[in-house]
Amino acid sequence: MMESLPDSCLLLIFSKLRYEDLCLGVRMCCHHWRSLTFDRDLWRHIIVPAHFSNCRLYLMLQKVHEHVEDLDLSSCDYISQVGLMELALLSFPRLKKLSVPITGVFGDSLFLRLSQSCPVLEELEHVTPNLDDTCNPVLCQMLFPLLKVLNDRPVAQFGRIRKSPQLQLDVQKRTWWQRALTRLAEACDQVSAYKCCRGMEYIDGDGFKHISESFSALTELELRHCSLTDKAFQLFAEHNKVGGLSKLIMDKPGDITDESLSIIAEFSPKLTNLKLSRCALITNSGVLNLTAKCKYLTELHLNNSPSFLGSPKPKSDIDNSCLKSIGENCPLLLTFRLFYSSLVSTEGFQAMLTGCKNLRGLMLYECAHISDDCLETFLGFPHLRALILVNSSDVTPRGIINFILKAPTLARLSFYAKQDDFLHDLSSLAESTYEGICLQPTTFHPNVLKFLTLRGVGSSFIQLITVLCPALLMLDLRSGCFVDSVCLKNVVKNCEILEELDVSSCDYDCESSLLSTVSEHCTHLRKLAFGGSVNDCSHEDLYAVIQSCQSLRLLTLNQPKWPQLKEEELVAKIKEHHGGQCCVKIDKEFDDEDSFFLDLHFTPIKYLNSVPNSKSILLSKEA
Repeated sequence: MMESLPDSCLLLIFSKLRYEDLCLGVRMCCHHWRSLTFDRDLWRHIIVPAHFSNCRLYLMLQKVHEHVEDLDLSSCDYISQVGLMELALLSFPRLKKLSVPITGVFGDSLFLRLSQSCPVLEELEHVTPNLDDTCNPVLCQMLFPLLKVLNDRPVAQFGRIRKSPQLQLDVQKRTWWQRALTRLAEACDQVSAYKCCRGMEYIDGDGFKHISESFSALTELELRHCSLTDKAFQLFAEHNKVGGLSKLIMDKPGDITDESLSIIAEFSPKLTNLKLSRCALITNSGVLNLTAKCKYLTELHLNNSPSFLGSPKPKSDIDNSCLKSIGENCPLLLTFRLFYSSLVSTEGFQAMLTGCKNLRGLMLYECAHISDDCLETFLGFPHLRALILVNSSDVTPRGIINFILKAPTLARLSFYAKQDDFLHDLSSLAESTYEGICLQPTTFHPNVLKFLTLRGVGSSFIQLITVLCPALLMLDLRSGCFVDSVCLKNVVKNCEILEELDVSSCDYDCESSLLSTVSEHCTHLRKLAFGGSVNDCSHEDLYAVIQSCQSLRLLTLNQPKWPQLKEEELVAKIKEHHGGQCCVKIDKEFDDEDSFFLDLHFTPIKYLNSVPNSKSILLSKEA
């Protein structure tokens, strides 16, 4: 059967596999499949898994490095400067974007070597100054003459600027920053995108004017935590020489009002991506003006959430007229996100539906009047793939279940319940749903839901929804879900191809039978997080889960509720039973005794046996 498939079909199948399966599985089958694994399209965009080490990364890329165009190492905690220096010995003639590990400490010498092995690099991400002051992020990016995306972090590099009193040191900091940008603009004359994280006092009116003068061909802007005003955008529009922006992302940009949106709409008619976060002064009239002139929008995010935790929730005046304008003027819209609007209703989404037939993602947070009628309207979007509903008080369990059954393309659902209806016994709803499916089978579509996140729901609703979604790959029940051990056992039996199961913040009794059910049914798990109290579980129950789930990468346990677990003994036993590698990380994100998590990171045994050690790499280099 597989031998009769054309190469194009095989490549499509191979593109869905993980890198370890390609390198250590597919290549071992036959000569023909081995040759196909070196196809250029399979290695253009690589997101390296977090557990990869220097040795494993080099082995994976040593025969495909010439095909890589995008290499993301941002989550790799075990990749060091030595590993990247060895990687730089290879040539990457097509690499355009490189994201170095976020937690790594790197020096200028590394980027000097990378500039020689990556001659066409256009973007370098997550470069941060280190404690030894051997890395200047802006000047490191200057080593790449074809750079098109500038990532700037002035506060991390030069420190904060005090507003008053003005000290000489603060004046010098701003001068150093501006000089670094000027030098980079002279060395890299093709910069078309500027991304700034935590610009603070650097990105004010004068700072933004300097950016506009230094980089007059910008088409993309990403500004986070800045001090901008409407006048700054007027200056930017005067200096821009390429006909406006195509992408604008602003997160707490400062005192931005509708006037800035009016300026953006005037000089950027071809704007495709607009994301506004924590812009409290943006009103409905400003969005109406922008959508009427920017008819090529594909992503629109309107978020006026508070700037600080604990701040009172704002009220957005975005209403149905805005949704109607989007439907009339933005036929290419793919993603729409809206926060804190109590004025949108079914009527507005019906008007939006008439024009936005290509909508893929719809995210609604704290929108009070979203109801079951709205869900029926959402079914009219023929390509809807993702839906997020947070605290929509008028949505009922029956509305969610009917939507899931009738949505033909929905792959991701996140639902945060606000009312108590989702905590009650839903046996009658389950019976009526079954009868409806039997009486009118043609009105229901095969469910393709893969990723499900639930908050504020009870055991009855969770069991019902997992029965209807047997193809789930990820189930997140972390906080606000009222589950018990019986519910979790039924969930595991309903969804046997689960790859991620997170119940780390739920309060329940973790029984031995639950772990036995997991080890019996969910053998494809890659991530498993438990937060319940121990009843009669032992080390052996954990070992059984680890042995049966041979692709397991992360096991999280709420340690205060597992008092009998000792880290050293647990790791030693796991290595003995599992045969693979295991390391322990303590997650102390919350200073609470009940939220003290023990993370066990694995390298699965099936990927470990075929990987030589670092000495063999050095020998191969010498040969």
